[in-house]
Amino acid sequence: MTYDPPQEKAALEHTLVNLLEEASSLADVPGISLGEVKIARNKAKLSMLLLTARDLYEDINKRFPLALEQEGEQNKRMKWACRLISINARSGFVAEANSLYGALYGPSTGYKAKALAKAAFRLVEAYQKQGYPEEADRIFFSMESLAGEPHALMDLAGAASFLILNSVKAGDKERSRDIFEIMKNLYPGPLKESLLLRPQGMLTLVESDENASGLIMGERESRHQTSESEVEKYRAPILTLVSSSSTELKDEDGEGEENGTSANFQKIVQDYAYRLAQSVINYISTYAFSGDPQVAREAYDFLFQLPDSEVLNVYRAIATVNMICSYGTAREWQAAKELYALIDEMGDQLEIRSCKAKAAVNLINHYGDAGLLSSARKLYDSLSVPKESVELVIKKAEAASVLIYSYGENGFFKEAQELYRELLNDFDDYLEINQIRSQATINLICDYCQDRDIPSAMALYSRMDTFGSTEWFLSKKAKALNNLISGCTKSGDLSLAMKLYRSMETLGTSKQVLLERAKTAFHLVTEMGLVGRVEDALGVYKSMDLLGDNEIILLEKSKATVNLVGILGCVSRLGEARSIYEKSLKAPQIPQTLINVAKTAFNLVYDYGKAACYQEAKEILETMKDIGDSEEILAERSLASYRLILFLTEAGQMEVATEIYESMGSLGNSAKALLGKARSAVILIQEFGNKGNIDKAQELYASMSALGTGGKLGQERAKAGFRLVSSLIRLGRIDEARVNFDGMEQLGSEEQIVLERAKAGVNLVSAYGTIGNLDDARYVIQVLRGFPDSEDMAVLKGKATYNLVTDLVRAGFLDESRDLYHDSILLGPYPELLIPKGRLGVILVRSFATAQRFNEAQALLEEMNALGNTRELKRLKESANFEFKCAKSALNYPYIRGLGREVRDS
Repeated sequence: MTYDPPQEKAALEHTLVNLLEEASSLADVPGISLGEVKIARNKAKLSMLLLTARDLYEDINKRFPLALEQEGEQNKRMKWACRLISINARSGFVAEANSLYGALYGPSTGYKAKALAKAAFRLVEAYQKQGYPEEADRIFFSMESLAGEPHALMDLAGAASFLILNSVKAGDKERSRDIFEIMKNLYPGPLKESLLLRPQGMLTLVESDENASGLIMGERESRHQTSESEVEKYRAPILTLVSSSSTELKDEDGEGEENGTSANFQKIVQDYAYRLAQSVINYISTYAFSGDPQVAREAYDFLFQLPDSEVLNVYRAIATVNMICSYGTAREWQAAKELYALIDEMGDQLEIRSCKAKAAVNLINHYGDAGLLSSARKLYDSLSVPKESVELVIKKAEAASVLIYSYGENGFFKEAQELYRELLNDFDDYLEINQIRSQATINLICDYCQDRDIPSAMALYSRMDTFGSTEWFLSKKAKALNNLISGCTKSGDLSLAMKLYRSMETLGTSKQVLLERAKTAFHLVTEMGLVGRVEDALGVYKSMDLLGDNEIILLEKSKATVNLVGILGCVSRLGEARSIYEKSLKAPQIPQTLINVAKTAFNLVYDYGKAACYQEAKEILETMKDIGDSEEILAERSLASYRLILFLTEAGQMEVATEIYESMGSLGNSAKALLGKARSAVILIQEFGNKGNIDKAQELYASMSALGTGGKLGQERAKAGFRLVSSLIRLGRIDEARVNFDGMEQLGSEEQIVLERAKAGVNLVSAYGTIGNLDDARYVIQVLRGFPDSEDMAVLKGKATYNLVTDLVRAGFLDESRDLYHDSILLGPYPELLIPKGRLGVILVRSFATAQRFNEAQALLEEMNALGNTRELKRLKESANFEFKCAKSALNYPYIRGLGREVRDS
């Protein structure tokens, strides 16, 4: 048998071509059309096809190496390799595609660059779709070295457009801007004549870079976890697969090879300009609708540097619409008007005229939002559209609907009615026009309802039957009824609201109608319950059982359940409320409805607790464990536990309250759950302190340190600290109170926390003064002086100062008490401090006058005159003057002093 290498080579190549054809056909089968078993089999077969194709491709390269002058053979093998990369990428075997791309990557020209660019495009797309944007960017930036080949430039543009669009969706401005700059810089411009669209120096740099060849290298990884049986099942038939014909493999676009060096340069530049324009439109939308029109305008202006053509003018018109929307949002009316006028210069094609009409609709909408109704009407009147152009007529109808809405929102009902009549009478009865009329009718109904004009709203609703009777129109009627019923409830006509709600049953059972019925039912349950029509609320609620198990319907019903249980609790119908709650536990659920079930349970726990049915409340609290363990549900459990603890402590059932508090440790560490536990601890600490169980109160306070500091948790700990200090003072354990007061400094420096510590300090100053420990009282005053200034803090400092001054006077420290009084005046000019200052003034005047230090007493009297002239302050001044006069007369007329004291006390 004669060995014939060319014949063997041809057979291997033929087999490889067929492998790639079969793999490509499998990769194009949408998974949605297959069952799970078929999807797995299809994936396994595809994996083995690609694995065998790569092995065969590498075997051909190894056994039949090519010489440099065999350019045609090189292009053919490059086509096979890039086809392998593309199919792997499309099939989700991205690691394999990356490995092949890394092996081929390098400076390329001619067909090699074109094929490599197409493969890179597929790899970029695969990485982006699988959620690896960094890898997609890495491959994209590696494609820059291929930009010297015109055909490769087209795939680079395609990849850039794809990435910009995905960056727009993800809100990644910086990424879209970086990619756009690359696209813009690669554009050759009208003056370049070379086929190399990038400077030759760039290609030289890439060729000389030692790292360039390894830029995209990746390890070859297993593409699919396939069992040995699956491998054997597919490998044998794959290896023996031989086609009877040797048709040339086409590229992915269905085209054969094309000689890049003979391509028409102007055609390539124009095609690239179209791709670039599409990318610019995506890029503009990123910035135009995110409050940054200036950046979008830079890209918009770049569109006018591209060569003129009818296609480019359409792209410019589309971009102009986006820019007008952006300027309208930013209320830059002059810029919006200039761009709107610019559309006329772009041509008279239907697409451009349609863009102008769309821009007018958007601009009218923005004018309406800003209240510029005369400008909106002027723009609407300027819209001249031929009746034979259905598309443009529809756009003008949209503009009318938008303007009607703006008129209604701004209270111009007469103008809205006139334009509405024009919309009804001056436009033909196309399906789209009637749809626009339906929406305009709904908007006007809503406006009338806001104005409590129910008869006019009802008259408009009756017109909707003339627009159509399809499911779409019936759903719009349901929406109109929703608005109309809402208006009836606001106007107090609940009987009409119920009648209209029952009429919704005639609109059918389409998804949108049922959703509107569910929303209306929730609204009615709430409104009926608020006005005491509980039976009607129950009737509407029961009717929701017939609406189905759509997620939105389930959500609306769960919201209605929350409100209805609360309403029944308010009228002491707790048995019915509990029955509804228990039924809701068995109903189909989604995450949001579970949260509403937890809110329903909270309402029931609250109502049972308020009715002193503590055992029932505890049972409902226990059922909340089975609802779920999401953060929101645990927060509701925490809040329900806190409310029940509050009721239990008021009833003196401390043991049960403590038991519930201890069970709250299982609620997790979310901020809301911890806050509920902290509030519960504050209640328990106060009650234990009031009952003299100070050890238990201290134990609970110490356990709060595990809950955290700062924010609301810190505030609750500070409240607990104040209550503990107050309890210790009442029990005479002042030294321990002082220790806790000092320890509160660790809770933080937030205003509310410091205020709680200041309240504890006021009580501590009073306690020290009562036992005559003035040194410690002075210490606490100094600590309070270091707290930040605010009106609330000044009042607390004033109270503490008042306590210390009276104690100092009682102890005979008149000079010190006077100095401290002068300091208290400096605490702030707040009205709440004036009366304490006046009372201190009376005490000091009497004390100095009694000590026959009349000059100092006279000075204090004069200072009191500056405090104000309110009724209470006048009385205090009179009292101080009377004390002063009595003291001066006391030597000769002692009985006057006793009389003065009696009058003062009365």
